[in-house]
Amino acid sequence: MRMVTKASLLVLGFAVIATLVPTVTKADSTLHIGPGAGTACATGCAGEPNLIGSGNIVDIFQTSGGANATLTPPQLLILGIPNDTTNLFASDPITGVTYINPYPGGTSTAGSSPSITFEGAMTTGQEVYSFLGLSGNASNSFTNWSAADATINGITATGFGIYELSLTGANLGPKGLINILFASGSLPLGTFAVGYGTNSDGKPFDTPFTEAGLTSSNAVPEPCTLLLLGTGALALTRFRKRSRAAAEQA
Repeated sequence: MRMVTKASLLVLGFAVIATLVPTVTKADSTLHIGPGAGTACATGCAGEPNLIGSGNIVDIFQTSGGANATLTPPQLLILGIPNDTTNLFASDPITGVTYINPYPGGTSTAGSSPSITFEGAMTTGQEVYSFLGLSGNASNSFTNWSAADATINGITATGFGIYELSLTGANLGPKGLINILFASGSLPLGTFAVGYGTNSDGKPFDTPFTEAGLTSSNAVPEPCTLLLLGTGALALTRFRKRSRAAAEQA
């Protein structure tokens, strides 16, 4: 009887402990940030982070093809602007939103950005998702962002002004894409962009640092540009081989 009683108390104790331990929801890091639909890097470029040029066009691509990977509106585009402590935008800088499910070749649906919120400055020791009170990948930290901006753009950042822009109009489905147009020149050099959303069960999906977008002065090659570069390299190789062969025959 004593052994049964002790076992019952032990089970009860574990049950009490389980109720006291908070449940941690882990986000799926599947949202890639690219330089817009139709570009070579729209669905991924392994940039770590991905360079998105001026940022006049930005896309969020859902890399997951799973059945539970449909994100309900609103989805979020989160911006981090270096050394920004005040709200830069008098109004929402987004001028157009289009959902494409799936991408490419899927159904296009017009969307909108109904709101933008300036959330303050993220500084040393912070990362963007927890800064906003969201459950997400912890790699989008001030440390990683400031190091990347220093290396790529030559910017010494002491903080990042964080903006939360809501996107609505349709679901973002498996392998779907949201194409986002900004007023020309809206995003300053060194701006980071990440995405966030949840499915119908409330499960969060986010962007890791390696899939974040970063505005830079480096041009983003279009698919046709990449083709021309490849063709040019091939032609140059053939020219060198012919020249070498001619020289050897001489």
